[in-house]
Amino acid sequence: MDCTYKTNRYRMSLLEIVGITLTHLTFSVGFVFISSKTNTNYVWALENLRSILDRWPKFDAIVIDRELGLISAIKEVFSISPHLLCKWHINKLVLTKTKKMFANNEGFTRFTNRRNTLLCAKSEASFELRMNDLQSKFETLKGLINYLDNTWVKYYKENLYRYGKTELCTLGKPRRRGLNLQIPL
Repeated sequence: MDCTYKTNRYRMSLLEIVGITLTHLTFSVGFVFISSKTNTNYVWALENLRSILDRWPKFDAIVIDRELGLISAIKEVFSISPHLLCKWHINKLVLTKTKKMFANNEGFTRFTNRRNTLLCAKSEASFELRMNDLQSKFETLKGLINYLDNTWVKYYKENLYRYGKTELCTLGKPRRRGLNLQIPL
């Protein structure tokens, strides 16, 4: 699930919901225009989705970006379905925030490689070990460590290490990205 910005002629956000088949093909599940990215609007959209798909009480996983209203709506409407943060979106946000903290590309590349191994941890213990390693290697960059701790680890640690236990541990582009070109707005 992902929501576009208000770039269409209706000046509304478009929540796009896609699924993945067993053969790894992406298909559209639904689209809904919402006037704002609030918990109330997301709950309304997800309750309508649930009413259509009520034969499936649980999804294997719901993958989203770090949209706080959508996260809380999913917890409310699809409470028994695990939700994961999209690694592509995580990478994009972390890149934007942290690249300027490094004096050169070599240091940033080392950080990115360590962070990627962190995201593929298969257990909480492995995640903790890798996080401690990352913190010790980059301890001189307090702003970097604070950003990771306060923005990601503190709130989303379980969602981050859960990826390593699934086949979703890829760092490519999001599956829904190609569908954007097919939606005439």
